[in-house]
Amino acid sequence: MALSKEAIEKYKQIYKEKFREEISDEEARKQGENLIALYPEKITE
Repeated sequence: MALSKEAIEKYKQIYKEKFREEISDEEARKQGENLIALYPEKITE
């Protein structure tokens, strides 16, 4: 599942708040897609 630019930006914001480090758009996209793969039932709710 492809993430929107807005979703990637939000993920980066949350990641920075949690881990106090910035990640690239590509890394955010990969991590976000991995989360979706782990919890697909939460996406369809």
